[in-house]
Amino acid sequence: MKKICFILILIIYSTYVFAEEKSLEERAREALREQTAQPEEILTMFERDYVLVKRCRFEIEEIFSYVFYSANNIYLESFAILDPVFLTLGEFGVERVRRSIFTNLINLRYGLRDYLQLDVMIPYIYRHDRMVVVETATEKSIQTANIGDITFSLTYQPVREGRVKPAVLTSLGFKTKTGISPFLIDPVEDIPTGSGYYSVKLGFTFIKSVDPAVIFASIAYAYNIKETGLDTAVITEQEVYRFQAVDPGDTISASLGISYAITYNFSISFQLLQDYTMDTYIWVNGEKRRSINSSLNLGMFKFNAGWAFSYRTGLNLGVAIGLTEDSPDYSLEVRIPVRF
Repeated sequence: MKKICFILILIIYSTYVFAEEKSLEERAREALREQTAQPEEILTMFERDYVLVKRCRFEIEEIFSYVFYSANNIYLESFAILDPVFLTLGEFGVERVRRSIFTNLINLRYGLRDYLQLDVMIPYIYRHDRMVVVETATEKSIQTANIGDITFSLTYQPVREGRVKPAVLTSLGFKTKTGISPFLIDPVEDIPTGSGYYSVKLGFTFIKSVDPAVIFASIAYAYNIKETGLDTAVITEQEVYRFQAVDPGDTISASLGISYAITYNFSISFQLLQDYTMDTYIWVNGEKRRSINSSLNLGMFKFNAGWAFSYRTGLNLGVAIGLTEDSPDYSLEVRIPVRF
């Protein structure tokens, strides 16, 4: 009888120990899931209902970028567009330009509702231009630092992702002209940090998850508003021009990319970017003229690598290479989002 009791006690104890060990193992698995859940949520956010910042949640993103341009014979007549943002006036030929633009941009995001997000983007720009002037055969170096054009935008998600249908986002943005305007400076001695005109942009983004990848595409149209009331005198050897107004060409943008999650907290993405800016028209001495070579075709290939430290913060590094003559040679970008 004692032997039977001892065997029963041994069986009960062994069962208890086994159950306890199993419980400890299960708790360890749960702890591991808790540790990896937050980074996983960051990298698979496109697969969830909330693509945007949730209601009453706040996010700040620090974005630092460097863009380098090099071009030859880019200035062909008295009025010419050097790039999609900066207009230069004057009658001096430029044979070669080397342009470096450093931008520190703060992007503030706030969830107004579960599928409605407000963005405020505040850029601070340092720009340095080196150019060879044909007429004087000399090299000029100009630099400036100031605030750029602040942008406000609303993004709404009307369609959530289904088994077949992609998630759809629509955005409406308004760009101010808080930066230094190219129309109010001496183009020989100064350089701008803003476009000098207002702009309204409407865009659509489509996102579809194909585990473990996410495919995304976007298309947008920017209406660049005509800037009037200008009265800039441009003195040349032939005559004096009165620069009175500019109607910037509108811009059509499109992109296509794929993002791939390597691990729970590390992902890479590849993206093709395309912008086409239509012809710009200017008013000089009361006469409307088409600015020569003002239509632009910008194509870029971009590679990103993202590392999620936690649900609240991460790090994203990007490199973009220009594919067309109008594009920058290359650009570098560092993004650090912080959620509250």
